[in-house]
Amino acid sequence: MHKALIGVGGLTALVLLCLLFPGCARPTPETPETKAPGQDGATAPAGPSVKQPEPPKKPANPGDALELTHRLSPATYTPGEELEVVVNMNYVGDDPITALAIRQIVPEGWTFVAVTGGIQPAVTPRPDATGTLDFVWITTPDWPNNFSYALRAPVDAQGAVEFQGQGIYRTSGPELRTTPVLIAVPAG
Repeated sequence: MHKALIGVGGLTALVLLCLLFPGCARPTPETPETKAPGQDGATAPAGPSVKQPEPPKKPANPGDALELTHRLSPATYTPGEELEVVVNMNYVGDDPITALAIRQIVPEGWTFVAVTGGIQPAVTPRPDATGTLDFVWITTPDWPNNFSYALRAPVDAQGAVEFQGQGIYRTSGPELRTTPVLIAVPAG
């Protein structure tokens, strides 16, 4: 009975029938043959299976739609010398970002030198700032992008240290924050 339905408009009828009766046989990529419209008795190979793309997985923390990664140059620090931090940013959310800040919490005694490249924030920490460093953009940049800044290690720094990076932003709703990222900085 099902094969008789396949023809001009027959596939639509078969789909409707299968929706009403879930146990019916549905044409699948494994079905070897189906009748071509207007060709009684003629067969044509079944079409290829089209796999629907899976929707992107939503992050557990909605704030993580802003993805941050950090790269250090050089990869280790030398006491009293500068270290460049490159912050890569990409936004994969649905609503446009309307306000953006990147917060970096640096180890005690480390000081901010200057923004050294990439997209320039409208607001930066003052030179020689320590502790919490906020970089703010008034106009939201295009994605993906990056910016870099220099830090100076204290002359008496010893051993590995960590600092923390976090994105803070708004879309059409309340403030969102990325999951804080810890960045390990080994001594050279």
